[in-house]
Amino acid sequence: MKNERFAEDPDPRTGDLHVAVRDLLRSRGWLDQRRLADSRRWIPDELSSAVEKSLVDFFAAWHQHVDLVDVRWLDIAKALGAAPESDPFLEDPRHDLCELFCLVAGIGDAGRAFDKAVGQAGLLPERRSDQDLRTLATSIRGIDREHFADVELPGKSGLLFERIVRWPFTTGGAAIDWKGAGFRCDLQRYCECTGLDLSEVDDERSPPRCDRSLGQPQNLGTWLEVLGLKVAGEWFAGCLQRTPRTNRRDQVSAAAAKLREGLEAWMVIEGHAAGAFSSAGPEFQDEAGKVFAALLEHAIDVRLEAEPDNAWFRFEPNSVASRRMWFARAGFDGRAERMPAGVATKWGRLVKQELSSFRPLLEQEDRLPDGWKECVLSFLVAENSRVVASTELERESMLVRERRRVAERCHDLTLLYPGERFERGREHFLACADQVLQLEGLWEGMRQLLLAMRALKSPCVAVDLRYWDEPGVKASHHPRQPEEPWRCIPAKLVASFHALVGKEEAKDPELKALRSQFADFCLKGLRDKWNEKQRAEAESNGRERTNDDMVESSPEWRYCRVRAAKTLAINPEGRGHRLLQTSSEIDPDPKVREVANDAYQSLRRGVTLPEGMSPRRAVLGAFWWLRQAHLKALGYEIDRDGAQRTRIKELSRTKESERN
Repeated sequence: MKNERFAEDPDPRTGDLHVAVRDLLRSRGWLDQRRLADSRRWIPDELSSAVEKSLVDFFAAWHQHVDLVDVRWLDIAKALGAAPESDPFLEDPRHDLCELFCLVAGIGDAGRAFDKAVGQAGLLPERRSDQDLRTLATSIRGIDREHFADVELPGKSGLLFERIVRWPFTTGGAAIDWKGAGFRCDLQRYCECTGLDLSEVDDERSPPRCDRSLGQPQNLGTWLEVLGLKVAGEWFAGCLQRTPRTNRRDQVSAAAAKLREGLEAWMVIEGHAAGAFSSAGPEFQDEAGKVFAALLEHAIDVRLEAEPDNAWFRFEPNSVASRRMWFARAGFDGRAERMPAGVATKWGRLVKQELSSFRPLLEQEDRLPDGWKECVLSFLVAENSRVVASTELERESMLVRERRRVAERCHDLTLLYPGERFERGREHFLACADQVLQLEGLWEGMRQLLLAMRALKSPCVAVDLRYWDEPGVKASHHPRQPEEPWRCIPAKLVASFHALVGKEEAKDPELKALRSQFADFCLKGLRDKWNEKQRAEAESNGRERTNDDMVESSPEWRYCRVRAAKTLAINPEGRGHRLLQTSSEIDPDPKVREVANDAYQSLRRGVTLPEGMSPRRAVLGAFWWLRQAHLKALGYEIDRDGAQRTRIKELSRTKESERN
């Protein structure tokens, strides 16, 4: 069938609109035909036509809302056009499209000036539809995907709207008041109209030349400050919706690392000290808590983290374990009760696993393994074949001097002393202890630290039992001062006790539960490992128990465990005295048998704390005895007078704490 429709005369207003849009594009450099001759970047006709059509459709839709008012399109073209130049050259088409969008949307100073001009030309800003703006944004986004995806442009890594290289609604050289209300309103309006996907902000694929300082779009902290902390959740959720580049664990971990940088920047802006999460407010902690839950669900692989190849990096500040810890603290410091029960159980189990992973290190003697010199020398020779040492002394000096550097270069923990290795993870160790204290209470945190001290093969206190420096008082034997970094273990235990014991006393004024748990911990080490069959065989053939047959193999530790239990002055579950009675009969060490009998008689008679004595002193007194066990088991002589002075000082500090 033939087409019998007749052509109609074009609407003169629509024709003026096309002319105005073409004038606008020409004035901004989109239609400069000299580019091809000058070997400049060529903008294809298809691209120019697509941009022209999008703008014409937008202005036509806007015009329909103006109720047939005549519009002076040439005036609008002037308002849209760039400043006249002798040689207009569009440096970055992507960014120009961003600026054009902000202009026609009335965003920014230039957009507000445009609104004033078009209002005078008959195109009323209040009749501009947000839906039309969103349609225009979608259209431009489609143009970007079709024409710019594989084109090398200055803004290639700054995809339109999603990866903003610089703010499109601010004047080029003008200073940005990014904390001001005006800028905040402009950015919020921009996000609403474009449907900005914040998951792409601060992407690692942004050009290296981008300014990532605070106040710039490539810094996530800027968005958190200007748009509010709710952006953190939006940004993180958007990241998780994208297809993972490798696997979900790495994706969640990488997103958490970026968000941590943004939240830390926000804390700096707001004047909060590093790590002062409780003061950052509930909104900050709520957002951090959501990320922590995601990390706990998706970013745990203990077996992978514990592999020898990952040992060097396991607890570094930017490791997965450290990120989990940061968000756990950021989300729940000072409000551990807000952590969901299932999450708390899973997290508590994990941090205790990480604490226990330090014990093989604590059990190592303070020396380097055999063959370390050969390892260092082979690396130095491979690095520089002309490395020589004229004398044996020079060679030894060189190896000692270069050992740490070679360890860093090779990521070889075996070239570090145990203390040096512990120092690298000390912050994480203490953070794990803090989490146990918050989640499972004072005693469980103390128990974990006591287990660490029991495993330790280096002295963590001075011979007068101090864990603090005291330059004016010298002990009579080595070590004269508590050694770094091990001293942090007893120091953490005592500091945590003083910090949390008030809460325990509020519900248990005599600390009966805590003292009972501590005493039970001490007394369990007095048992033997034999089963009933072994006991019967030993009785028939007269076999005597040895230290290796006991749960606690060190006689020094068993002795001090008994003294500590007696100091606590409580009979755990009413059965502790039976363990002491058995110990007084079967322990292979006569000193332990003697002291166990003394403690048995005391507990059997129901001896309790002396009237008026603080239960805090009993707990610290028990710990004083276990510090003696630690040193004696390592072969050190106790400075008895110094140890008494230390005990008196601790008692006085306990008294001060009680008064406070």
